[in-house]
Amino acid sequence: DKHFPVNKGEVSKFRSWYRAKQANNTTLLNDVFAGYEIPDDIRNWPGNNFEQDYMPTLAPFWDENGDETYNPEDGDYPLYDLDKSMECATTPDKRTPKLYGDATIWWVYNDRGNVHTESGGASIGMEIQAQYFAFATNDELNNMTFGNYGLYNRSSYTLQDCYFGVWTDADLGDAYDDYVGTDVNRGLGYLYNGDEQDGDGNGVTYGTQPPAIGVDFFEGPYQD
Repeated sequence: DKHFPVNKGEVSKFRSWYRAKQANNTTLLNDVFAGYEIPDDIRNWPGNNFEQDYMPTLAPFWDENGDETYNPEDGDYPLYDLDKSMECATTPDKRTPKLYGDATIWWVYNDRGNVHTESGGASIGMEIQAQYFAFATNDELNNMTFGNYGLYNRSSYTLQDCYFGVWTDADLGDAYDDYVGTDVNRGLGYLYNGDEQDGDGNGVTYGTQPPAIGVDFFEGPYQD
C-alpha cells in the first residue's frame, strides 16, 4: 500500500552525478555535486520484487550494468527516457515500459487484496501497474494530469472479454453543487459547478469563477 513519486529532474541530476563519479571528475564532484546524496525516491524505487516467484522486475528502471537487479549504487535509476532514444511506443510491439512526464507517481495494485464493496463481484486476478504523470509547461498541458496502466492477468484462466473504465472522484471544491456530463462527440466526460459560485465562500472552495475538469481516453488499450 504505497505510492512511489519521482521526478525527471532529480533522476537526470542523479545520472549526471553518477557519471561524474565514474569519470572521477573532481571539478564537478566538488563544485556542482558537493554534498550530493542519492534521493530517497531513487534509492527506494521498487525496481525488483524478490518476495514473489514471478516477475522479478517491477517498476521500470535503467539497468546500468545489465544484472537485472535495481541498485542505484551501480548507476541504476527510474526509467525516464533522458536521451530521447527509446521508441515512442506508438505500436504494441514497441511498448517498452518506461516513465512519462516531468513528475510521476508509480504504484501497483490488484483486485484480490480486499473486499469488492461496491460491485460485490468476485476477484479476477488482475494486476495493474499504474503511473500518473504531469508535465511542467507554459501552456494548457500544464493543467493536465495523465494516467497510464499496464494490466496483467495473474489468474490461471484466460479472459475472453474485457470491459473497463476509470472511476473518478472529481469533487470540484464543494462536492454538493457539482454537475457531471458527457460530450459524446468528443468522447469526453466532464464535471462543472452547478452555479456561478462554488461553495459558500468559506475559503476552502473555489468561490466565484470556478473551473471545470474533463476526463478523456487519449489512447485506447493495446493487446500484447
